[in-house]
Amino acid sequence: MVSGAVTPTFSIILGEIIRMFNPSSTMDEKYEIMQDLIWKVVLICLATFITSYLGYSLMQISAERLSFKLRAKYLASLMKQEIAFFEKQ
Repeated sequence: MVSGAVTPTFSIILGEIIRMFNPSSTMDEKYEIMQDLIWKVVLICLATFITSYLGYSLMQISAERLSFKLRAKYLASLMKQEIAFFEKQ
């Protein structure tokens, strides 16, 4: 959820980019706005990367644990079968 929540912040950045093209602002103001925008985009990209990687990693860990439990239960049920069950196979 956090990774998805970070993505809409690019619309806020887009509004600030439009503000930069104001014809009444000086080059120094445009330069300051651009530097600010660059840092904001870098931080948003970094936050998106970290949250996406964390979400992916946690999902992988959950899947591995679930598959281990399923395999253990399957093996336990196989071990409870009588020998005649395996002879028919």
